[in-house]
Amino acid sequence: MSRPLCPSGFMFNTVGYGKIQRTTLSNPRGTGLDDSGIRDWAVSSGYGKSYGLISLGIAGKYIREEIDDYKAQSLAIDLGALLDFGSKNVPLSLGFAVQNLGTRAKFQSSYEELPVNIKTGLSYRFSSGLLVVDANLPKNGSATVHAGGEYVAFEKLALRLGYNGRGEPGSGLTAGGGVKINRFSVDYAFISFGTLGDSHKISLSCYW
Repeated sequence: MSRPLCPSGFMFNTVGYGKIQRTTLSNPRGTGLDDSGIRDWAVSSGYGKSYGLISLGIAGKYIREEIDDYKAQSLAIDLGALLDFGSKNVPLSLGFAVQNLGTRAKFQSSYEELPVNIKTGLSYRFSSGLLVVDANLPKNGSATVHAGGEYVAFEKLALRLGYNGRGEPGSGLTAGGGVKINRFSVDYAFISFGTLGDSHKISLSCYW
């Protein structure tokens, strides 16, 4: 689906992990104890600008993690660059980003480093869709490769298939779709985590 270039944007994201039985060393089964919860929050705002073939962007974000009654927060920035050969009639784009450059999160007396990650990717556009592949190079962890494709029908309906190479439970295959109506779009994604269950993600977007 073709989407207008927006020089700035705002994002709010929260993930809850439901209720977890509270336990103690003397009561490992949590008998008679209430539940606790875990939730992550992120608020981000970014700005980008195009300079011919190359576009540059920066985003600042506030991150907050809550585990039971304990909280940690940090500030970070993401930096990105996109080299798009579309103006040269070549349907190819190359991207590069550095994510999560920022302060450490503190839980009580211990500090946690943010998961700094270097990402690079390539996309190829054709008349009715898109093919992409990218690689993640985390500071602490193994490199992973991901791929995906999108087919657009009637200029409104998008069908998507992807592969997640992070080695998580499940096959790594993902699927989804989206519908665009004027300036609005609704997107859905299905992710299987094998014995850990399935995840369904729905998003609503507005472009101007």
